[in-house]
Amino acid sequence: ALKANVTDIGDSKVLFKSGVDFEQRPIVVMVGAHLDPLVRSGDLERFLLFAVREMQPIVASTYTMVYMHAEVGNNSGLSLDFVRQLHAALDPKHKDTLKAFYVVHPTMMLKMATSGMAMLGAGISRRVWRKAIYIDKLDDLFACISPEQLYIPDFVWDHDRSLTNM
Repeated sequence: ALKANVTDIGDSKVLFKSGVDFEQRPIVVMVGAHLDPLVRSGDLERFLLFAVREMQPIVASTYTMVYMHAEVGNNSGLSLDFVRQLHAALDPKHKDTLKAFYVVHPTMMLKMATSGMAMLGAGISRRVWRKAIYIDKLDDLFACISPEQLYIPDFVWDHDRSLTNM
């Protein structure tokens, strides 16, 4: 996994390190809308290789994860099977070194699916789901992480503004 050429996946900004939280832990960001095209095009295995390579040095110590769900539709290619594969591919210690898992702009469907998975212990361990914090607005995230420490795609900002104007 460490030698695979997956630079194009890194360029897609689907998973990347982005600054530190208020407790100086590294932040890993995953952008769901950038991941969906990779899953649909059959690049899931290459993404998993990329994720293992990127996450391996980070999970050696405590870290924070931010998952941005804006613009991921109900018909997305993301699935429970994908979540299971990603969880299985990562170093087992990621369950313990993950200190916060922020889910930004979750839909009701995502909340129901993740709650069901947590109750059943399906896909991802309960140790990870217990660390999930649902964030409806970026301002709420900024109470935990400085905005200067995050790269946030423009469409995520736009989505957040559209929620404010509702």
